[in-house]
Amino acid sequence: MVFEYSVSIDYYDYRFLCAYDYVLTKDLKPIDLGERTITEYMKDNKLAIGDVGIRLLRLFGELNLVYLPNEIEGFKVLVLGKYAFAPKQKLIDIDDYDTDLSLISGDILEELYLNENLVKIESFALYNCRSLKFMEMSKALNLVDGDAFMNCNKLSKINLKAEIKDATGIRNVLAQYKQGLLVTFKEPDKLETTNKLDNVLARFYFPEYSESYEEIGPAHIFAFNVDGEGYRARQQFSNGVLIINGYDETFSKAVSVEAVNTLALMAIYRLLYPVDLSKANKEMYYDFIADNKAEILKEVIRKQDMESLEFLLKMDIINNEDKMLALREATKYQWLEASAKIINFRGE
Repeated sequence: MVFEYSVSIDYYDYRFLCAYDYVLTKDLKPIDLGERTITEYMKDNKLAIGDVGIRLLRLFGELNLVYLPNEIEGFKVLVLGKYAFAPKQKLIDIDDYDTDLSLISGDILEELYLNENLVKIESFALYNCRSLKFMEMSKALNLVDGDAFMNCNKLSKINLKAEIKDATGIRNVLAQYKQGLLVTFKEPDKLETTNKLDNVLARFYFPEYSESYEEIGPAHIFAFNVDGEGYRARQQFSNGVLIINGYDETFSKAVSVEAVNTLALMAIYRLLYPVDLSKANKEMYYDFIADNKAEILKEVIRKQDMESLEFLLKMDIINNEDKMLALREATKYQWLEASAKIINFRGE
């Protein structure tokens, strides 16, 4: 089955087409229709429309980004299927679909906007999407199968449309991904604006970490090792809710063992969005930036993080010498917008 829809982006309507099948809502298992229509299947099994959902199998479009549909013909879109965005897969033959739209998969996909009803991402759904940088999800997503994000090495930002105290599935996403991730909580019921910082409730950076196995016995006995406080930061959830004090405590223990550039964004975004931030922890983050401001400025410019750069430039600990260092770094990375911003701050 296929469904074509359009999404308005910057006052222009872009077309998308998705291939899909049906799942049972109770266990999200695919429905084998055989020769029947979904209406006939539901009648034979005495199912209501809420008992059936949609699983997306392949996406086509005009852009390098995708907005998933929330519903198809009255059925909620609940699952992103196996290999849905993988460059190659054997489950779906794209030649079976007569469309002038291009397959969105692999290196083509850069941004992914999951729909509000989606509850599950199946294994390898985003396999080898090496250009994927950004994803938006809702609190409904709580099931993420193994290797769903395999080789998505550029993914660095996730918008989570949820209140900070909401139970969400973001930990399940973080558990799949060892690289650094900036998670932004955004008000779930507010309309998006052209300003990406509107409706932001808080931001939390989860640093990268690594895993390894070490052979410790002759009978192929291995010890599992984890290196990096990013792993411990990812454990600071209880029943799907972020434990903010635990996140801050992770930072306090990491200062003596982690590199400055690994912790820089943790400190900046806790001060930028001080949700449930105690006075003692506020001083801890401030002192960390004050003691390492040169390295932190370099890291922020390397990542081309304008929000963090503006925040640092406004801090009373940043002097003209620091701004000159920042200007040299911005020039080094040919970041013209930052250079102009730093020059304006130097003139103030």
